[in-house]
Amino acid sequence: MKTPNQILEIESTTNPDTGVNGYATEARQGADYYQWAHNTYLADLHGLLFHVPNEITRAKGETVDQHRQRVMALVAQGLVSGVQDYIYIGEPRLNRPAVGIELKLPSGTVGPKQRDIHERHAIAGVPTYVPRTFPQWRYCIECVVLGMAVQEHHDIISPAGNGIKNGK
Repeated sequence: MKTPNQILEIESTTNPDTGVNGYATEARQGADYYQWAHNTYLADLHGLLFHVPNEITRAKGETVDQHRQRVMALVAQGLVSGVQDYIYIGEPRLNRPAVGIELKLPSGTVGPKQRDIHERHAIAGVPTYVPRTFPQWRYCIECVVLGMAVQEHHDIISPAGNGIKNGK
């Protein structure tokens, strides 16, 4: 596992073989970022911040028909395309509101289905944050733990939330 300093160091370089900021996928980026949050704020976040599998890729050796059947079964169980990658369910008694976190690589964009979900959640009072780098992720997590809204960095707020654009 990488330390936050190692992650920050990785983010200062670009490796064309592995993608932007040293990460080839959001999944690998998310695993490192989540582990930092878990290790740093276990007592505050355990069971309250969690990943939501929200997209299904075709498994190696899986036929198109098998994949279609697996996707249909997951949709029947409640899989919703566009739901944020991480959900913090909130703790109203500690003044910590619920938030959604949609992790993106720096070059990633918020898609139409994601915008729709983010807008629905914003109307329900649940903001969505879209961090693209480790410092943005850390800022979001620290705001969650301290019960503060993300205000300093409007580029982290979903383009569907409060009409604030993040340029993507």
